[in-house]
Amino acid sequence: MTRQKLLDLLSSIDQEVRSQPDNGLIGSKEIFEEIVHRKLHLASLNKQLEAFSRDISSVDIFTSGKFLILETLDEIELTLIRYSGKTENIYSSPVDFMQSKMSHGSFVVDYYECDFSIVDALFSTGMSIRHSATELVSDARPVLKSLNDITDLHSFTNKPTVFLRLSQKPKGDFEWAFDRGSLKSKFHSTLRLAESNLCGLFDLIAEIDDPRSKEILGMFAEHDYHFVRWKAVQAIGRCDSKLGLELAQLATKDPHPHVRQAAVQTLENIGAQLASKSDAGA
Repeated sequence: MTRQKLLDLLSSIDQEVRSQPDNGLIGSKEIFEEIVHRKLHLASLNKQLEAFSRDISSVDIFTSGKFLILETLDEIELTLIRYSGKTENIYSSPVDFMQSKMSHGSFVVDYYECDFSIVDALFSTGMSIRHSATELVSDARPVLKSLNDITDLHSFTNKPTVFLRLSQKPKGDFEWAFDRGSLKSKFHSTLRLAESNLCGLFDLIAEIDDPRSKEILGMFAEHDYHFVRWKAVQAIGRCDSKLGLELAQLATKDPHPHVRQAAVQTLENIGAQLASKSDAGA
């Protein structure tokens, strides 16, 4: 068992995905099954364990929602991921992936359908998906998911189940969350880690409430990604309400409809608050 054999097989899949982005991953199912059958992923896992032995603080694999990246190539990733009970929401996960069970026990796959493209549609709350099928899986045969499929996996017994997943890099910047009860869209979140952390930093800066930060935040009001632009405007508004109001007015003409909608709603809310205060003081 050598890591090089695993890397060779992953490299062949990576090349296939680059040449055929739409079906190269799923078309490499037999190679993935070979990786699973021969347990080649253990070479990468052992390499990770060696690293953990030198830095135990980095060990945080087996908690719900956590995963461990074993290998990353240009277009694909090999990861270990753990599922336990049902989550509050159902997530769209805009990726192609194949994954097989590595631990004991059975798990459930729920399949959902919708009448719009998860990747291409502009997010809006209240858009519905519908349940189409349920499958109980107790062996290591791969579960396949294509880009626009909505596939929800969870443990059959609520005991954790560990999987080996081979996936393409996400397409698009966002993942949708659907309420498990109503099956309606609730919110969307970015899949871009750096930009997500940046927005989190904006929130921290706004909490500190130091007006000296507004000039630096202003640099991000014209960021390439619309959600970063709007988060910067919000943060500026918390540091300097007058400047934030001016930027919100400008944002009503932003190229992205989500920003325009949010800016209009914000201005309407501020107007309503001012009117309420005026009526109360009359």
